[in-house]
Amino acid sequence: MNFRQIEMLRAIMLSGSASRAAEMLGVTQPAISRSLAELERDLGFVLFVRSGNGLRATAEGIAFWQEAEPIHRQIDNLRDVAHRIRDRGVGSLRIATLPALTSLLVEVMARLSREQPRHPIALRSHSSVEVRQLVSSGQCNFGLISGETSTIGLEAESFSRYEAVCVMAPEHPLARLARIRPEDLEGCDFISVSPEDSARPIVDTIFAERGIKRNLVAEGYTSQLCCDLARRKVGVALVNPVAALAVAGCDLIVRPFTPTIPLEVLVVFAANQRHTHLVQTSLAALRAVDQTLLNRLRSICSAQVP
Repeated sequence: MNFRQIEMLRAIMLSGSASRAAEMLGVTQPAISRSLAELERDLGFVLFVRSGNGLRATAEGIAFWQEAEPIHRQIDNLRDVAHRIRDRGVGSLRIATLPALTSLLVEVMARLSREQPRHPIALRSHSSVEVRQLVSSGQCNFGLISGETSTIGLEAESFSRYEAVCVMAPEHPLARLARIRPEDLEGCDFISVSPEDSARPIVDTIFAERGIKRNLVAEGYTSQLCCDLARRKVGVALVNPVAALAVAGCDLIVRPFTPTIPLEVLVVFAANQRHTHLVQTSLAALRAVDQTLLNRLRSICSAQVP
């Protein structure tokens, strides 16, 4: 006995004839007849008798089908499970990202939790080096890292490119300017990102080459911390715009900065990793949210200062 014979039995039960069962299964009527004869021989009793132009189940046939039908239903369920695994992946979606980009991921997680409720989503926030390790070790499906980070042993592609912005409290004298330049920060209380941040040497070089001295009053390990300090009137800071826009308007002013400080972001995967439907869906959502943020940033930076 095999599952194909169980499928044949179901088709006859539903259709009432060998010819219609053959149409349902896409085979010939002789193939149905042979399969039925083999099954009855294996079982040792008759399943159907002829009735006019069709087949009528015997008492033994009905009793046997009552036991076999749940098995057939379970196989169908297994097929559905296999299709979901093939198309959507399995288990939770695990994403690692830079702290400055967590607001992007939070928005995507909220969206996917509504669209993919059967797939828990886990978000981890770390430095680029740590994100790289999490992805390469298979602990995360993919990660977002700074463009300066080594991608040896990983598959990488460009995700987005930002430009650092200047943030400050609304009462700060520089808030009246539409754009901030290095010269505007001469002697200002300045909040710097940590030395481990890839943007730190770029920022320091810009001011050093121009001979402009800032009053370094604080360091924030993340752009979020720098924004929080700026909101509390500790000073001004140059930060990743994603972190700034997450709290813009909450006692925080965002201004474009010249010259441009590029902040490239890469999305990385473990080498030779198959991108499941769930991963592809999350990346598409992530890119859509990022584009919305970039449009908002352009709107803010082009707005007139009162």
